[in-house]
Amino acid sequence: MHTIRVDSKHGESVEYIGYGGSLSCINWEANLKVGRVYPNKIALLKTISLAAIGGHFRFRTVQSGKRRFCVRCWQVPCPWKLRAYKVGLHEFKVVKYDPLHECDLRFVSSHHPQATAELVSDCVKWRFQDSRSIYTAADIKTDVKKKFGVSISYSTAWRSRELAFKTMRGSAEESYSILPSYCYELERTNPGTLTYIQTDAADHFLYFFMSIGACIRGFKSSMRPVIAVDATHLKCKYKGVLFVATAFDGNRNIYPVAFGIGDLETDAAWEWFLRKLHCAIGDCSNLVVISDRNVSIQHGLRRVFPGASHGICFYHLKGNMKASFHLKQRDPILGYFIRAAKSYRLAEFNRHFSMINNERVRTYLLRAGVQKWSRAHCDGRRYNVMTTNIVESINSVLRFARMLPVLHLIDEITNLLLTWFSQRRDLAMKCHSTLCPDLGEQKLRKRLDAASRMNVVKINDVEYNVLDGDLNSLVYLANRSCTCRKFDLEQLPCKHAIAVCRHLNLNPYSFASSYYTRATWAAAYAESIYPVPPKGTWVIPEHLNNVKILPPVCKVMPGRRKMQRLPSKGEDSRQKKCSRCGVKGHYRNTCKQSVPLKN
Repeated sequence: MHTIRVDSKHGESVEYIGYGGSLSCINWEANLKVGRVYPNKIALLKTISLAAIGGHFRFRTVQSGKRRFCVRCWQVPCPWKLRAYKVGLHEFKVVKYDPLHECDLRFVSSHHPQATAELVSDCVKWRFQDSRSIYTAADIKTDVKKKFGVSISYSTAWRSRELAFKTMRGSAEESYSILPSYCYELERTNPGTLTYIQTDAADHFLYFFMSIGACIRGFKSSMRPVIAVDATHLKCKYKGVLFVATAFDGNRNIYPVAFGIGDLETDAAWEWFLRKLHCAIGDCSNLVVISDRNVSIQHGLRRVFPGASHGICFYHLKGNMKASFHLKQRDPILGYFIRAAKSYRLAEFNRHFSMINNERVRTYLLRAGVQKWSRAHCDGRRYNVMTTNIVESINSVLRFARMLPVLHLIDEITNLLLTWFSQRRDLAMKCHSTLCPDLGEQKLRKRLDAASRMNVVKINDVEYNVLDGDLNSLVYLANRSCTCRKFDLEQLPCKHAIAVCRHLNLNPYSFASSYYTRATWAAAYAESIYPVPPKGTWVIPEHLNNVKILPPVCKVMPGRRKMQRLPSKGEDSRQKKCSRCGVKGHYRNTCKQSVPLKN
């Protein structure tokens, strides 16, 4: 055995002991020394394990009791050992420590027994503070190899990820048990908030509903009476579906109204959610509800909102039509259908619909209800909202939050609404135009250019004929109506109405609906949404502390949960294409093709 002293690049001297033709580092770990006190035995063991992994040696436990703890190097000839005693209620103090190593490096392996899932999870748990962070088991394997120089199995990495996730977010079972207390605090910090929890006879979770008070009041006072509803699947342990009801504000932004959680998209679940939504918004006149062709939604609307008009998302209807009749993406029938659905005039609709030469497709569309998907036949005022894309956008925003336990999902939704309200309130305060900049103002400015080239002929004091080539229109300015029907359905002056306003020197802004004004937009976000305080500060009534909710009754399947969204019926799945080599089937970050260097 011989000793070698080497000066490192930082100017420090490190002593090595040669043994059997190999080298072993000594005095490299400063956290272990005599006299140091650790809060408990687990913290001491964690420190020793990290030291062993970093020093590429193993240790074994010689003695582990309530008052003493002793470990030594795995190779018997090596003198390295540590002894600690209990000095307080839980604290352990190092009383003897020999840092010298004389172990043979021929027995060093890339797999370290002290690199357990518990230890790795404690080192990587900080990465799960943000719900949007993607940190996979493969990433954990790579980081452990780079940081500690040891290899762990994929199963160890996966278990460490699950433990870290549970440490930061809690268990799914605990999430359901404290849900009533969380709802109490949410209602206390945000007055007017409505939350409902439905359980079965055995106290197992069934349904949940939440609508923030500021969103309820903002919808009633400032939103167009058009609500899009849809559901998306959760990816947590007990799965389920997330129900969403949302509106459009005057600036083309998503305005969430209510959220719910259920087991499946059944008649009972949708009716329960819609009844709670009715409790939140009340009887809304001229209400239009837009959804896909889910039969459960239609049944629930018929029972809960009998006076509301039901519209179908024409994008979903197009997907169903493609799948049912095996139509290709560029089939002319799809183009005629889209033009017919977006037509404002009945004559325009009839022209495009007659171009669909497939009788089975025509029968399918007629049975779906023309008044539900055609803008020209709509029996309610849809305000140009033809799809449920606003709900799909929320589902996309919450794609990471849907992997969390139910309590943290609700908390993420609350924080998301808090951020949106704050940002849009600032935008509304900085806006100086009469109408909202991204919807009303842009549309009127685009229509102004076309209106400036039109001639106006007065018929009487309230009716004017606007000459627009072959599509002349009759404008009823007092009724805010035009035969092109854009003025009627959107409640924004069409180009013909703007031409009349120019002819009469009238302000076109005065004929726009109040839903598009900046003042209404600012009023929708005037109130603030507050986050739920930390759990340690909650003051919960005694009757709620005794309420315990059990997880839903469902079969938890083993294995990895699906994270990728399944395409809807008739939806075209986009094929990956590498921007590096141009080959389809993969992306740039996974490209392994050899690409010639450019001169």
